[in-house]
Amino acid sequence: NVIQEGAQAKDADVLSYQSLVGTTISERKRKYCPDVTHPAEFGADCTTFQPIIGADPGYKSLVCFPVKGAASSTEAYAGLCFDSMVDRAFDNQLDELELVTKKQVEELAPLLRQYRDEDRFFFKEIETPASLPK
Repeated sequence: NVIQEGAQAKDADVLSYQSLVGTTISERKRKYCPDVTHPAEFGADCTTFQPIIGADPGYKSLVCFPVKGAASSTEAYAGLCFDSMVDRAFDNQLDELELVTKKQVEELAPLLRQYRDEDRFFFKEIETPASLPK
């Protein structure tokens, strides 16, 4: 899952900077919760996980990596997250997973940046002439 920073009000319900992916973006560093069903047992990264009330997330392990503007950039504006139905799924693979996805994330980053910068053009109202049915 790729989750982009909520730059507009329409995104506010989807992304909270207190969520696991939100803190990944705001702190610009990897966050990992080995078991989201028992967050109190796994430290600081898990405390920011916010489940949807009354819904099973469908996974146990969750790891998110910040997507930065460039390899040397300190700005992060999106998060790339992986989940697994198995608890502790990424315990010994976090660095490897980050390394394997690095090239793809670097190629994805400019596209996400462009989308973010031009978002207002994608979702503008189209005026319908009065002679056409709405």
